[in-house]
Amino acid sequence: MGTEALAQLYPSKTRIILTVLVLAAVAVVCLYVAAGEGGQGAAARLMLAAVAVAAALGAVAVWRSGARGLLLYPDRIAESGGDTVLWLADIARLERGAFAFKPANGVVVSLRRPGSLRWVPGLWWRTGARVGIGGMTPKAATKAFADLLERRLGELGENG
Repeated sequence: MGTEALAQLYPSKTRIILTVLVLAAVAVVCLYVAAGEGGQGAAARLMLAAVAVAAALGAVAVWRSGARGLLLYPDRIAESGGDTVLWLADIARLERGAFAFKPANGVVVSLRRPGSLRWVPGLWWRTGARVGIGGMTPKAATKAFADLLERRLGELGENG
């Protein structure tokens, strides 16, 4: 296993803060409307309260993900905490096109075998054999990360 990271990718602090503020505002507005004297019934109030709770939980999840990052090693991509996200040897292809279903400013990696469902808001997600990288990461940093990943995959293909 490689011990020195070739590249790092962290979410933008500005995007994290703005997303948390928007989600918190949605939660507050939904709670305000649910508690108001409007003519909505009990079902509508419950639904608004549920949306408020979901928005608040989303804000907390986004805030926590702001401290995490992705590290590209010669043989894998791992979270800054040490958990392996994927092994480069498992990558079947990289999707970076404008019409690819990918995170904003990001890239999607198709794997040869599926993994467990996982999501770190704004940083990466995995559903089955697809891993999305990006979202709230800076465009230039994500492009550089993806370029280096693509180059590394080319090197592995030549050697393998």
